[in-house]
Amino acid sequence: MRLFGVSLGEGNAKVGQIYTFSLPSHTTCPGASRWCLEHCYAHRYERLRSVCRQAYQRNLVLAQQPEEFVRVMTGVLPRILPSMRIHVSGDFHSRVYVNAWERIATAFPQTRFWTYTRSWVVPDLLGSLERLRALANVQVFASTDPTMSLPPSGWRGAFVQTDPRASGMQCRQQHGHVASCLDCGYCFRQDAGSVVFLIHEDPPVSPGIEEHGVEEERPRERLKERRTRHEPAEYEVPVFKLQLVQESTVKTGPITTPGDVAAMLTDVASADREQMVAVFLSTKHWPVGRQTVSIGTLNASLAHPREVFKGALLSNAHGLILAHNHPSGSVSPSQDDDRITAAIADAGRVLNVSLLDHVILSPDGRFYSYREEKPECLKTERGRPEQSPTGCASATKARTIRNANPKETQS
Repeated sequence: MRLFGVSLGEGNAKVGQIYTFSLPSHTTCPGASRWCLEHCYAHRYERLRSVCRQAYQRNLVLAQQPEEFVRVMTGVLPRILPSMRIHVSGDFHSRVYVNAWERIATAFPQTRFWTYTRSWVVPDLLGSLERLRALANVQVFASTDPTMSLPPSGWRGAFVQTDPRASGMQCRQQHGHVASCLDCGYCFRQDAGSVVFLIHEDPPVSPGIEEHGVEEERPRERLKERRTRHEPAEYEVPVFKLQLVQESTVKTGPITTPGDVAAMLTDVASADREQMVAVFLSTKHWPVGRQTVSIGTLNASLAHPREVFKGALLSNAHGLILAHNHPSGSVSPSQDDDRITAAIADAGRVLNVSLLDHVILSPDGRFYSYREEKPECLKTERGRPEQSPTGCASATKARTIRNANPKETQS
């Protein structure tokens, strides 16, 4: 999944449906031993999949800007995120990068983060890693191999089975006892110990792939066959029931103007952090539901189309209106506001749920309506002019800022 400059993995057969964040292997691994570099499955996989290599490189560019990295990650990740793995590829390469993950994990106290790192051998990084692992919702494993020393006292270790010093739980997923890491959960638990892994049996990569990034069919088929051998013959598939749960109610009439939206969402306008809210409408523009899609920071609240349309589809909405607040008091839209508006409009065309407006609210009652001031952003991709990097044509006329209170005027 790529959104706002960050590429997140959405799981695989091994870890399950869990978000992952990765960086390029080797170049971001200051604690890697020679043994690790020779057996690195992530590096082999990158050479097989040029798409992954490019995505990890984009992540590294973002991670080298710590403030922007924290802002984007805290805005993109769903507020309800059970688990996330830091680094399927790559490692902690600087103190500011470790500190950025400490801030991200602190912003998501209900999410269980876990990671395996060899950067504990770098003295300059050990202190920052100690602070990260001190968080209750973060599990940091000290990866080691037969050529390295034992992990620091008190740390959970991640051993390879060929290491004669290996001790701990044998990886249940690799031995076929569970389908994925998500089903096991051992590495997420605070009260658990070290873990022992098998060496990954990725196939050797031919010089053609390494030098030119060419994907050869034969090595990929062998890779698939070897992975299949570790998967159990059958496992239990959970059966889900989806339903909407009503938390409370608000009084309102039909939504016919942006002012109606602002009047309905006064609590959002006065919030001290940016909130993205979706209002679901019937064919006659009566609200059939309201959902808080995301809660961000003082100046950012980003939403993925998937989160926006969950409630719209479950409530059988004909259309929806997005709204979010600017605690700063300015109602001028940003480029991120333009991008998310265009993305939601495009997704709505596919799902046949129209985005009717996107309203920006301020604490003093003013608001900005995309339908009135920038309607090109609400058009689907086929009909949208391509006159700016955001996908929305730049408005040339002076924008009129309206007030939620019809009795007041704004000069």
